[in-house]
Amino acid sequence: MVSALREDPVDNRRYEQSQANAGAQIYEQASSEWGYRHRYLTTNFWGKTFNEPFLDFGCGTGYASAVLEKLGKEVVAFDVSKEMLNFAQKRCNVSFVLADALHLPFRDKAFSTTCVVGVLHHILNLETAFD
Repeated sequence: MVSALREDPVDNRRYEQSQANAGAQIYEQASSEWGYRHRYLTTNFWGKTFNEPFLDFGCGTGYASAVLEKLGKEVVAFDVSKEMLNFAQKRCNVSFVLADALHLPFRDKAFSTTCVVGVLHHILNLETAFD
């Protein structure tokens, strides 16, 4: 009997990165429709409720980071996609890091607050990412 499973498992990290890089322009165009929602959530909830420094977890094109920056908050943002970060760097002036959720280059407890918008469905192992 032939196994239906691949013998060489797909590297999800590289797959997500390639998909995000390829779709960054389309995401940026569509994201403008979400800007209001990001602004509302970030300003009225995260920005006023939680302490900094903020980690923008999978920042995409940087909407949440930009709103937090305008509130005067200290923000570090990361994304797996270099192309997404290129758009984000045009939107705001926070610290950006190219990284994926399972291999973050930050020390433990470096951030008081982590904000996550539209990212969790891209991560296969949430427990590891949150650790």
